[in-house]
Amino acid sequence: MNEEKQKFIGGIDFDELIAQRVQVYNTLVIDLTTARSNEERTFVGNYLYVLEATDVDANLDIRFNQSFRGAIKLVKGRGVRAPFYRFYLTNAAQADKTITLAIGVESDSFEIFDVGKALEITGPVTTMPGFEKYEGAAGTGTDTLAEWIVWSEVVSRIDVFIWDNPANIYLTFSDDMNGNVFEVPVGFYSFDCQSKKLFGANKTAGNVTRYQIIGWY
Repeated sequence: MNEEKQKFIGGIDFDELIAQRVQVYNTLVIDLTTARSNEERTFVGNYLYVLEATDVDANLDIRFNQSFRGAIKLVKGRGVRAPFYRFYLTNAAQADKTITLAIGVESDSFEIFDVGKALEITGPVTTMPGFEKYEGAAGTGTDTLAEWIVWSEVVSRIDVFIWDNPANIYLTFSDDMNGNVFEVPVGFYSFDCQSKKLFGANKTAGNVTRYQIIGWY
């Protein structure tokens, strides 16, 4: 990939991103051990995502901008896109449980999205618009690049979930390893590209990553 192409991925000018020092997101850990009722937090953004939770039962109600608004329940794998300058948190006491929020700014319009079923697939998943099928794999990384998934068809969209530690990934149509390896921080990422195989590894030796990969076609 040449330098000019590297500057623009998914319509993003990375030189401008670096020059403006754009703050992509903040993280906020909520201790659910203590009950709260409309506890006010001041953050400006237009998306909020549950980056991690102790388990699937950990939950938290959120109201944006005004405390009298209807509550939205946050659980593992759920997020909200909407412009806000503050929010209010409510939860019952949940012993030894926490929820970690990622809060940031992007230009998309209001949308509530739920990727929880993709995180813990136990049955059929409704296909995404424009795609008929999906195939996925999950596991833990090793310190050297290894084959994480081989799709039966060429996929056009890939969802990547990374936990615990950053990973390196490599997309290809064959076993040839002559392209760029990309670092993927902890979090959820979805991008459009065509690929047949995905290789991955721990970014740092000994810092094991957990992953789940879903390809759509």
